[in-house]
Amino acid sequence: MAGRPGSGSPPKEVLQAIYDSFINGIVVIDRNGTISAFNRAAETLTGVRAEDALGKPIAQVIPNNGLLRVLEHGHAEVAQTMNLGDNTVMVNRAPVFKHGRIDGAVAVFQDINDLRPLADELASVKASLETLETIVDNAWDWIVVVDRDGIITMINDAYCEFLGVTKEQATGTHVTKIIENTRMHIVAQTGVAEIGHAQKIKGQEMICMRVPIKKDGRVIGAVGKSMFKDVGELRQLAQRLRILEGKVAYYERELPGIRSPRHTMDDIVGSSPTGREVKELIQKAARQSSNVLLTGETGTGKELAAHAIHALSPRAQGPFIRVNCAAIPRDLLESELFGYETGAFTGASRGGKPGRFELAAGGTIFLDE
Repeated sequence: MAGRPGSGSPPKEVLQAIYDSFINGIVVIDRNGTISAFNRAAETLTGVRAEDALGKPIAQVIPNNGLLRVLEHGHAEVAQTMNLGDNTVMVNRAPVFKHGRIDGAVAVFQDINDLRPLADELASVKASLETLETIVDNAWDWIVVVDRDGIITMINDAYCEFLGVTKEQATGTHVTKIIENTRMHIVAQTGVAEIGHAQKIKGQEMICMRVPIKKDGRVIGAVGKSMFKDVGELRQLAQRLRILEGKVAYYERELPGIRSPRHTMDDIVGSSPTGREVKELIQKAARQSSNVLLTGETGTGKELAAHAIHALSPRAQGPFIRVNCAAIPRDLLESELFGYETGAFTGASRGGKPGRFELAAGGTIFLDE
C-alpha cells in the first residue's frame, strides 16, 4: 500500500478500513484530546456515528472516557470497566508515542457480555481444577503429574511430605530434581505405561505405576501413583492371598461332601421281601417331584432312606440339606427355614440370612423330627 510520497504511512482510508475490521471498539485521540479514529464497533457500543465523533473532543462524545488521564500520566490502563450508554465494557487504554513524546492515546473496548461465556467457562474450569486438586490431596496414595517435558504440574500433599518438599518447590521443576530414580519423564516422552515397577526413594523400596496422559491421540504428560508404599505391604498382601486361596481350595474340596448325601441305595442292606419293598418305594419316590413322608421308629433308617432318595433323584447334583427341627427353638423356626432380611428382629445378622429352603434350591431338604 502506498501513502503520500516519502510519508511511509498508509492513507487514512486504509487505516479506517483496518480499524473497522476489528470486532472491538477502537477510539484514538490526538495530543489535544480530539478524536482522530472511531471504528464501526465503537459506533455500535456508543450509539454515536463516526462522522459525528471524528474531530470532536473526546470528553464531548464519551464522558469519563479516561483517555485524557492517559495523556496526562503516560501510562497504560489495562482491563478497566466502564459504562458506554446501556453497555458495560472492558477497556484497555494506552498512550501513543512519537519521537519519544506522547502524541495521543488509544482505547480498545470489549463488550463485557461477549466475555461472559468465556468467564463462565473459566470459572467452570477453575472449579473442576480445584475439585481435582482436593481429590488428589486427600488421596492416601502418592500422586504426581508431569507435562510432556517432565515438568511437575501437580503433586499431592502426601507425596510432598514424604519427599520433604513443598508444592511450591516441586511444581514447575523437572521431576528428576524432585524424585530420585524416577521414570516419569520417560513415560511422558514414550507414551508407554509402566505398571507395577519397583522404585527406591530415600532408601525405601516401593511399587508404583506410571501412565501416559493422552489428548486427541497425543501424549501430553504422565501421571504416577504409588501402588504400594513399601514392598513389605505387597508381601503381606501376597501372604493374605495365599491364605485365602488355601481356604478356598479346602472349601471346594469339602463342600461337595458336606452338601451331598452321605449314603446311597448300596448302603441299605437286606434282601427280605420287606427290604426289597422299601427299596422299590425309595426308587419310586426318587422319580417323583412331590414331598415324601418317611415314618418309622427311631433307628429304623429314615435319614438313610432320605439320602438314598436324593442320590437316585434328578436333583442328585444339588445340595442335600438336613434340618433337625427338634433342635431349633419354636420362635426361630420360621426364620431358620425361610430366612430373614436385615433388621427383621433383634439380633438379626447384618445383611440378612438365607433360609434352609433357599439353600436347598435345586436339591433336597430333609426335615427331621
